[in-house]
Amino acid sequence: MASRFTPNPRFEDELKRSVAHRVRMREAAERGADASRAAAPVRTGHYRDSIRVEPTPTGARVVSDDPAANVIEWGSVNNIPFGPLRKGAETSGAHYVDTGPG
Repeated sequence: MASRFTPNPRFEDELKRSVAHRVRMREAAERGADASRAAAPVRTGHYRDSIRVEPTPTGARVVSDDPAANVIEWGSVNNIPFGPLRKGAETSGAHYVDTGPG
């Protein structure tokens, strides 16, 4: 007798609330933060040292509160983009997709 698959409409919400999911997301964020720090340009070390992992309701995220973080990540008319946070995300297994301006 063939079995029938019944999708769980709450699967994604249940997964996000699971402890195992949050642990795996935190581990991936820590790998991403380590890779971001390794890829960060170092003049004073302030930017590199500002990269950290913050918890979220469903896992974690990698952030920097350095005032120059935007210019370091994306560049400017006078600075090349280094992209350490994007490189860290890719290293941790995440996939970055640029959706363009705002």
